Amino acid sequence: MWALYSGDESSVQITTTAGHLEQAAIAFAEKQSSPMEAIDLGTGDGQFVDSSKIVLVNYENLGELAQSIDRRRRAYDKLEAAGRIPKEPDLLGRGLRESKRAIQYRFEALEHKDQSFSHEAEVRLIINCAPHNTETLKIAQTDIDEMVNRPETDVSHPEHGRSMLLYGRAILREEAWKRDMRCTPHISLPLHSAFVTEVTIDPRCPVHKHQFMKDYFDARGIAVSQSTCFGHAGRNFVVKARRHLRTDEEEEG
Repeated sequence: MWALYSGDESSVQITTTAGHLEQAAIAFAEKQSSPMEAIDLGTGDGQFVDSSKIVLVNYENLGELAQSIDRRRRAYDKLEAAGRIPKEPDLLGRGLRESKRAIQYRFEALEHKDQSFSHEAEVRLIINCAPHNTETLKIAQTDIDEMVNRPETDVSHPEHGRSMLLYGRAILREEAWKRDMRCTPHISLPLHSAFVTEVTIDPRCPVHKHQFMKDYFDARGIAVSQSTCFGHAGRNFVVKARRHLRTDEEEEG
């Protein structure tokens, strides 16, 4: 892993636990899951956490999987061209189902990786966000107001607030999907002080850099472990020429 991901030979491996990662994800989701404040304001670009999970990555032969999907797609196209795929009369219902299916597949696709990376044994945190802008916030606000003003709506019901939250999230999610909106490329998790349980510095790291980073982590009470990778071999490896190199005198002779 050092050889693959530490090109500068000065990288740091950070160790934590799945429990600490879950704790950070929950803290992030609690702050980012409700778009109701943005809906009430009716303006501003942003996003909210729609769903999240921590999973063990499933390693597969993605080449074979792609071929299987391609075969199924071609078979479906032939059946559709022959008129053997029934048409969905309810276009609105079909659109909603396709939207949910697209989100579901897009989310689950992130749990898979090619088997050539199986040495990583990766645990992955997947966070699915839905974006919004001023236009979609106003649509959500209008729909929620209409729902609240219906005679059958009981605003005193204990679950009324949660119902409106779920309804608002569903509207924003659908509007974002129809507009092919994009989320921000980066997020920052709120990490607690004990999140990092241990670090390991690349064993090939120059001594002065290694000491500087070790002092940094020591001052913060984070244990620094010693990696044995490359250590023994690196100190005892001797380079020998494959054939005798002739000197200038030998060349002239």
